[in-house]
Amino acid sequence: MTWSEVFEPGIDTRTLFLERLPAMQRTRQEEYRAFSSATIVLSVLFEDAGERFTLTFDPEGMEAIDEEAIDFPVASARGSLKDWERALPWIQELVVPADAQVAHYRGKVHLSQATIERFERFDGIFVIEISDLPDGRPLSFEVVLNDYEAPADARRVRVSVAWSLLQDVAHGRVDPVSAARRLKLGGDIGLALEIGGFLMSELGL
Repeated sequence: MTWSEVFEPGIDTRTLFLERLPAMQRTRQEEYRAFSSATIVLSVLFEDAGERFTLTFDPEGMEAIDEEAIDFPVASARGSLKDWERALPWIQELVVPADAQVAHYRGKVHLSQATIERFERFDGIFVIEISDLPDGRPLSFEVVLNDYEAPADARRVRVSVAWSLLQDVAHGRVDPVSAARRLKLGGDIGLALEIGGFLMSELGL
C-alpha cells in the first residue's frame, strides 16, 4: 500500500477511511510504535454529507469506524465533503514528501499516554484557513479540541496558513517550529500560545 493508493483521485470517503487508511497503517505500525506509546483518537465530520469517521490509533493497531467512538477524540476536524474532494489531490502532494521527513524525528519525538492525558485540559476550536491554493480559492475547516462538538461560547482561534508554507514543511525546507512562527493568528491567541508552549515542552521541539 502506498500513499498514492490511499489518496487515489476520486476515492470515496468510506473506502479511504475504513479500508485504505487502516491498510496503510498496518504497514506502518512499527513506525507508529517508534513515535508513540499512546492511544490517539481522531475524528472527521463532513457536515454537508452527514458523515463522520473516527480513527483510533494505538501501539497494537488502528480501528476505523463510521460513527463516534466511546472515547473522546484528541481532535475532531469538521468541514465539507465538497472541500475534501477538492483538496484530495493536494493532500497527496503534502503526504508523500512529508513521509520522507519522518526518519529525521526518530528518537527525538515520542508521544506518551501521559502527554495525551495532560492535553485533555485544553478545549476550544481552531478555525483554519489555507490560502493561495492551486485553484486560487481558500479552504477552511475547524478543529475541535478533546471532543466531538464544542459549545457556542467555546474559545476560538483563527489560523491562516499559506499553501506554500505547508509545501515547505512537507519537503523539509522549513521545520515545524519555524513554520508555526509564520502562521497568522486571530481570536483567542492566548489559547494558541498555551498549546504551542505545551507541545514544544512535551515533545521536545
